[in-house]
Amino acid sequence: MPEAGMFVLLDIGGTGLNGEEFASRLLEEHYVSMMPGTSFGQVAKNLVRMSVTVPEDSIIEACDRIARFARSLNYRAESLVS
Repeated sequence: MPEAGMFVLLDIGGTGLNGEEFASRLLEEHYVSMMPGTSFGQVAKNLVRMSVTVPEDSIIEACDRIARFARSLNYRAESLVS
């Protein structure tokens, strides 16, 4: 695990939700917090940012929850967690 900060930007455009909707619902429904891409401007409206600076088991659990949420939206979830 890196000592410094590490982030992943996920393109969630195929889900039918924008980054704000995706992040809000993911937090409300699965208790995983992500930052909407619009925090970096409208060009990133279909992105969400995930921080991976927590212990590995927490990252794995968060990825499982993200995949479950994405599947509920009929999206190819494996592209989010690979």
